[in-house]
Amino acid sequence: MQDVLVTIAKEIEAFNGTTPLEFQAWCRTIARNRAADRYRRKSVLLSESMSPEEIVRLVEAADQGAVSGPGVMADFSRALQILEELGDPCRSALTLHYLQGLDYSEIAELLGELINTVRMRIQRCLERAQALFGS
Repeated sequence: MQDVLVTIAKEIEAFNGTTPLEFQAWCRTIARNRAADRYRRKSVLLSESMSPEEIVRLVEAADQGAVSGPGVMADFSRALQILEELGDPCRSALTLHYLQGLDYSEIAELLGELINTVRMRIQRCLERAQALFGS
């Protein structure tokens, strides 16, 4: 939030509107853009820090002593492939929710979107992923 206020203060001279509603819309646009920037930075950090091979190694290490086998790893590999096939915004939404553990409100704040928008996107993307997994 503080970075949004700093950006607004720095860019106030660029504001061309004349009404309070225009100012509000301008401020919301800045907030949304800052949230998107933050999200992209987090996505880049996540993708740089965890390659698919590293994820597989983590799963294998965590799975020691649990029921596992070639079928589990095949399913996991297929799930990673499906995430790639889905592309953005599905890959990002599902990764943020299921792999990073963020709830709908955290994702909505991060992306500058409504909670219901995020919830529906995740639901639809999950349905698409399940359909691809079944095929």
